[in-house]
Amino acid sequence: MIEFKAWLDEHYPKVPPNSEIAKATRYMLKFWNGLTVFLEDGRLKPDNNLTEQAIKPFVMARKNFLFSDTVDGAKALCIHFSLIRTAKHHGLDPYLY
Repeated sequence: MIEFKAWLDEHYPKVPPNSEIAKATRYMLKFWNGLTVFLEDGRLKPDNNLTEQAIKPFVMARKNFLFSDTVDGAKALCIHFSLIRTAKHHGLDPYLY
């Protein structure tokens, strides 16, 4: 990662400022400290795959949320989703939970 950071620092000034590679490099340099924090703690993962998997049901059900007739209905739906995901996260049967 040290070598990669040095490479970014060296090559960033050479790319056209409005190019996609410049945008990506600028983003990476801006968030470098957050990007490399996983190197300081072996318990951390270098990706967010588990989080992406956890929120997938919400993304898949997003269209259903549009058909909640009331604010209370939408809140109830959110509470149910929260309870279901929490139960599954802890290895419990959501229905029994």
